[in-house]
Amino acid sequence: LPYIITRSLCLGRGMSSVHIIWPPNNFHLLLHDKIIKFPFKIDIRAFDVGRDGSWCLIANPGGQVTCILQNQFQLVLQVIPPEHFLCSATVHFHVELRSNVYSDVIAVSDTVSVIFRSSSRAHTTEQKLDDSHLAWLYKPPYICGE
Repeated sequence: LPYIITRSLCLGRGMSSVHIIWPPNNFHLLLHDKIIKFPFKIDIRAFDVGRDGSWCLIANPGGQVTCILQNQFQLVLQVIPPEHFLCSATVHFHVELRSNVYSDVIAVSDTVSVIFRSSSRAHTTEQKLDDSHLAWLYKPPYICGE
């Protein structure tokens, strides 16, 4: 009985929801020979990060990228470029809201696909960002041609 009571009190709220605001689905990111800062912005409703639990960025393939236990709704992936040109990776991301104690998944966002491609050009799609974000190193599962 104590387990059931504790678990029910630690699940967060039933009306909770999460949505990925940025990037849009099927977003193409060109990479070259330096790390690119790539933001993920989310919107969370009826869930107090920290008190109710954490939000986690999940990649497919790859699994959990990171979980955030702070009231911060922008995560910047510092994308490591491929070692060779002619490389690409398509990764499907979603966000999960998880409870504090048992890490139960309370809500799941829609999935967005990001296509990472190497480019020899100096121009990239990197966005200008302020310093009010969390940064996380990320290397997509590249597939390279000959």
